[in-house]
Amino acid sequence: MELSQFETFWIAYAYKKSKPTALKSFSKALEVTSLEVILAAVTKYTKTRGKVSKYWKHPATWLNQGCWDDDDYKSNNNSNHNLEDKNYDNGTEGFIVD
Repeated sequence: MELSQFETFWIAYAYKKSKPTALKSFSKALEVTSLEVILAAVTKYTKTRGKVSKYWKHPATWLNQGCWDDDDYKSNNNSNHNLEDKNYDNGTEGFIVD
């Protein structure tokens, strides 16, 4: 594994936590899948997470759990999970507010 492969992943994964641990996890992940598969899933994952980082998995966790293989990222229909296109400002609609 070249360090540049990890840096490509690190740049793509917008939630930056525990870089040394993520590097170890990335090396192990490359033993079972390719950089291309990981990057494609990271792109889809970032679209489903929204901008609030508290909803993101740490990069090492994402890699250790093999999340690149999750069904949510294989599907082209992630609209139900895309937090960026939802409007929660009218959260009381349908409720009786005194």
